[in-house]
Amino acid sequence: MDGTLPTSLTRQTSEDQPLPFVAVVVGIDGDRPVIEFNARMVSARLAASCLLQPAEGDSVLAVRTAADVFVLAILERRSETAATLSVPGADSVTLAQPQLALRCDTLEVDAKRTTLRSQVAQVAGRTLSAVAERLDVVARTLRRSADHEFSHAKTASRTVEGAENITAGEMMLEARSALSQRAGIVLVDAREDVRVNGERITMG
Repeated sequence: MDGTLPTSLTRQTSEDQPLPFVAVVVGIDGDRPVIEFNARMVSARLAASCLLQPAEGDSVLAVRTAADVFVLAILERRSETAATLSVPGADSVTLAQPQLALRCDTLEVDAKRTTLRSQVAQVAGRTLSAVAERLDVVARTLRRSADHEFSHAKTASRTVEGAENITAGEMMLEARSALSQRAGIVLVDAREDVRVNGERITMG
């Protein structure tokens, strides 16, 4: 199928106007749908306005010109083939609207690179999972609030340039081998007891 129209389809006079007709997609030849009408099969092109990619078995609206046959729209899809939206001949697509809403049960985004820019971004959900080899978060102010928080790492490092304040009802520090604390001045203030237990205690 080379896309060449039969002679009977290309005969037009200057007064002839292209008339749309209904055809059926019987196959896909590369990026061109093969349509059948009037017992003829023709390899057609997709019009730029045909955003829904055709599939075998679709009923389509087509039009013939002096040079080619164009599929203008998909009229009916009888099969359960998943729908694919694409603009023929375009390298990129931009949706420009003051408001845009996506509503679905499942949303899947598959891309080599994803960039999101927003003055205000909100993500709400019962479960939020992020899996990455590296995760970088840069912010002037970072706030976290949770009823329970768990963190696990093989190696952890934390640097605070200014002051760090920790307030807790109870705090436990436990190390399997050694616990080291270094400071210019160390103050220990307790309302009741201060206990130091160990087989050997060295001070000074």
